[in-house]
Amino acid sequence: MKKMLFGLMLVVLFLGACASPGDDAAVGNEPEVSEFQKAQDGKPFLFITNESGHPFVLMAIAGFVEACNNYGLLCELVLSEDMDDARLLTMAEAVKAEDTSGVVFILNNASRYPAGYSIIDQGIPLVSWHTAIPPNTVRGLLSRVGPNPVEYSLEAGKAGAEKVGCDGSAAISMSGMSDMENTVADNMEAGFREACPDTKFLPRIAVGSGDDAKGIASSSSLLQANPDVSIVFSTTSDGARWWALSAQEVGVEKGKIAIVGMDATRANLDLVKSGDVWMLIGQPVFEETYYSVFLLANHTLGYPVPYNNDLPAPQVTLENVDNFYAILEKVDALNK
Repeated sequence: MKKMLFGLMLVVLFLGACASPGDDAAVGNEPEVSEFQKAQDGKPFLFITNESGHPFVLMAIAGFVEACNNYGLLCELVLSEDMDDARLLTMAEAVKAEDTSGVVFILNNASRYPAGYSIIDQGIPLVSWHTAIPPNTVRGLLSRVGPNPVEYSLEAGKAGAEKVGCDGSAAISMSGMSDMENTVADNMEAGFREACPDTKFLPRIAVGSGDDAKGIASSSSLLQANPDVSIVFSTTSDGARWWALSAQEVGVEKGKIAIVGMDATRANLDLVKSGDVWMLIGQPVFEETYYSVFLLANHTLGYPVPYNNDLPAPQVTLENVDNFYAILEKVDALNK
């Protein structure tokens, strides 16, 4: 686990919450502390995550960092590079009220709720990003921020049916059978079946997370055994790339299979530009963590904040792909 502390930074704050020194301020005077920092009382906001080197997570880290800098907040990253959820939960459960004024932590599975409660029960405001958590599911959760997975996956399924028609079979790959991914997969299929009720959907394959060899092997095996596949969906960031590489590996002509994947990472955007991937669901990962910080900051100042905060997840195709590279420049700047 490593921590990165962001120093004080004088900025023009949202809602004018920060006052700057007057024109006649003496050279060398300390800048005035933002109203947000005063409310934090020296206790930073924390962003806790594992898989900190994954392109998806890097976008989330960049959103958190930019919000902290823009609002002049004290913030820390609590990161683990591995995919060990047990370690992640230990990191979250170690948080103490005297060390933080708010936490951003993804509660994407019920297995993480106890770690969330260990934070909430100390009176620490907690915002969960990325996943849809119905109100009253997690007692005391301040807010959840993210796209509506039912909505964007239904729309992706409908768009896929319009793209390929009802010929051939369809496939869905997942990293695992999590609550979030099950919801996305179910609604991708449901959206497609609205137009093509008789299309054969092959058994879903679980390809893991971050394991290129396993992901490509699983996808390639499915394509080899089912040459009639006309469209494939992935519920995870790596899946679009794995499907594209698998199609190349088994000799499928580029564009013959419509590949629908998740997330506007650089690798995925490049595959859309090359024509290897037809469409991405541009989950607003950067915006999710940015807005999570905004909610914590306003809560700290005593303003009411909404529980549900749905953000759009646009469809990324060749026609609009260039619009989605700008956020990646922010990610690159963070890693310099």
